[in-house]
Amino acid sequence: MNHERFEELINTYIDSGLSDIDSASVFAHLSTCPSCRELLAGALRVRAHISRERLAEVPASLDARIARSIRATTVMEPDRASFAPVRHPRTIYSRIGVAIQLLTAAILLVFLFSIRLTSPGDQRIPVGQMSTIRLR
Repeated sequence: MNHERFEELINTYIDSGLSDIDSASVFAHLSTCPSCRELLAGALRVRAHISRERLAEVPASLDARIARSIRATTVMEPDRASFAPVRHPRTIYSRIGVAIQLLTAAILLVFLFSIRLTSPGDQRIPVGQMSTIRLR
């Protein structure tokens, strides 16, 4: 493992989140690495200091006030809360272009389906019956 990975494992160890195997590898690394021992000692001092600090007194109504504020912001500014793509109206020219393309495609399909193949004996064969033709 690299050194950065051991630093992550040390932080997880402080939070009591390591497995037995990871704990063993961290302690083996700590026995040979003075910088990681220093990191662990400093992190433990910070944690001890934080645990001695008093928590700030928060009014019981704070959660309700925050929720009301969020709802009011969402109701007053619906455009900011929406992530839907903006659709631009099509102009008359783009609609005409689409109509021309569809008409051209329809004419082409009618033309292709009406073509009949001609065999050497000048016999016309419909396109639908082409699968039964045998070549000599």
